[in-house]
Amino acid sequence: MKSVTESSPPFPLICRVCLSEEVRCLPLGEYAAFFRLRVDTNKDPFRIPTEAAIFQPGLDISDRFRVFEKTRQALLSLDTSMLEKSNRTLVQSCSRCLAVTLCHEYSYSDLEPLYLDYRSETYNRDRISVEPSYKDIALSVGNHPMEQVNRNRGVDRFLARHLSSFPRGEALDFGGSDGRFIPPGILNAFTKVDIFDTSAAPIHSSVPQGKAFKVSSPRQGAYAFLMCMHVVEHVGNPRAFVEHMAKYVSPGGLMYIEVPIDLTFDLRHRFLLGEIERSFIIHEHINLYDFGSLIRLIESFDQFSLVDAKEEEIDHGWHRDRNGRYLVRRVS
Repeated sequence: MKSVTESSPPFPLICRVCLSEEVRCLPLGEYAAFFRLRVDTNKDPFRIPTEAAIFQPGLDISDRFRVFEKTRQALLSLDTSMLEKSNRTLVQSCSRCLAVTLCHEYSYSDLEPLYLDYRSETYNRDRISVEPSYKDIALSVGNHPMEQVNRNRGVDRFLARHLSSFPRGEALDFGGSDGRFIPPGILNAFTKVDIFDTSAAPIHSSVPQGKAFKVSSPRQGAYAFLMCMHVVEHVGNPRAFVEHMAKYVSPGGLMYIEVPIDLTFDLRHRFLLGEIERSFIIHEHINLYDFGSLIRLIESFDQFSLVDAKEEEIDHGWHRDRNGRYLVRRVS
């Protein structure tokens, strides 16, 4: 196994999950076609010019990284603004929380075009146009009956032992789309659930009428419970995003965060060693997490207290993945 050559970024980096400075910058990112279609990747100063010898045909991926180190200093000394950029970019791997993120921090507005019509007809059309294989699963993603049932049951099981101690009042689903992934236990436990989401998707017919409402602006400090599921892997600055969400939770209130665990034991170990033989494809998940990544994030805040955490595999009907579940109290 050959080691990937670590690169020096144009400026010092810190982990945007746990604030550690123990990060390695690796030339492993590759923008997917759909990401490039909807996001302006020219804003990324860490993109690698095509002139770099790393992209010479005939070299295997490990050799390319070795060659990259030889050309990096020369490239950084050039006016690379005039050079054509490739689809490759640098990513950073944190040795403390193990998260893998882009070196470049995209803003909320930069990424918003990815999700304005999320999973709608226009979204599927655009994605299939550059990613033909997506056609096979387009109608199942987010819509398969097993996905809704299994995801909601999993959340209810995890939260069931804590429901008796839940503060009463209203709840907020941050990034909740059409509300179909608000589990029955939460709908029953709170007087109502507001949904704040980028997309304009209407409330789904499976949600009991009068229980969930789309809002354009949540009320700060007004919610006894906030849930945010499968969003934190999509944002440019996970730490700032979680801190922003907490503003909507009343002191003593609870937050439930759920993320996919994309870093297997083998993959996280390889990132730590810098021994990776494949690219990190940047699509919608622009952050890769280990189960402990979000625990490190939560522990790094004085205002948060971790109540419970669990890693669990979920069958979505069209694929299986591992999820990290985290219940967090906002300390007053």
